[in-house]
This record gives sequence, C-alpha cells and structure tokens, in this order.
Amino acid sequence: AGYREAGLPLDAVWSDIDVYDKNRLFTYDPKNYAPTSLSAFVDELHTSDMHWVPIVDCAVASEPGFPPYDRAMGNVNGSDSGGADSVFVQGRTGGPYFGQVWSGPSHWVDWLHPRAAEYWGGELLTWRSNGGAFDGVWIDMNEPSNFCTGDNCAKSDTSLNATCQLVCEAPE
Repeated sequence: AGYREAGLPLDAVWSDIDVYDKNRLFTYDPKNYAPTSLSAFVDELHTSDMHWVPIVDCAVASEPGFPPYDRAMGNVNGSDSGGADSVFVQGRTGGPYFGQVWSGPSHWVDWLHPRAAEYWGGELLTWRSNGGAFDGVWIDMNEPSNFCTGDNCAKSDTSLNATCQLVCEAPE
C-alpha cells in the first residue's frame, strides 16, 4: 500500500467482518482470507515487526453442524445433548436466547456459565490454528445486539426479510 515508501508508520493491520465466511464467528472467508495466503500474509507482517488483529463479533451463528455452535451446545464427538450443556444465554422459553446479527440467527455465550471461558478460549485457539496467527482480537458487538424486535424469537420455517429472519413476539 506504500506506507513504508511514504514514511508513514504502520504497526498493525486490523481486519473487519469481511474476514469471516458468511459473517460467521471463528471462520475465514475462503476467497479473501484463505488459510494458506492468510498465513503467508501474517508471516510477512511478523517479519516486518507488524501485528494482525482480526475482529471478533461475539454472536455464534445458530447452525447445527457448524462446529463452534455444536461445541457451544455441548454436542461433541457426535453426541447431541439437546442443548442441556449449552454455554449460551438462555431465553425465557428455556432454550438458548435467539437474536439476529450479521451472521443471521444467533446465540450469545453466557459468560457466567462454568464452561464459558474454556469454550471461548478453545474456539479462539482453534480459529488461530486454522488460519493466521493473530496477535490480538478486536472485540466488537460484545453486548447481545439484536436486529429483530421482540423478546421471544424463534427461527422461521419461511424466508422472511433480510433484516430479521426470526419470528419475534413482544413479552407478555
């Protein structure tokens, strides 16, 4: 980008949400952040005494089969706990609280859950080993944001608008 040539200091590169595949936390976009090229890019930064800091949007996409979701639900090694071991914030109906952010229908980690730190740390380590050796993370949307209105939300069987793919009701 010509920073060195222009004599401009640059000690870190920060990557926004475009780092993710389908805006899902703990993934890399396969085209723009493919693991091999990302690793080479980060190695080049480190060789130049620079750092790489990707964004971390704290909502986990609610997609069965998506490894970070399955592990948060307590589904490991092919087991299905039915969410009984979930590290997610629980909603009023007893299941994980639903909301929607960039990744679509999502859940948030309950930081007071006894497995929360182990889960979060494990996901960060796995993410780091699958791509670039980041030097820190930019924590974004760390509050339970929700693009939908209403308190009691559930996934819809039909396609709704792009802003909210959930069916939400106001609390009674």
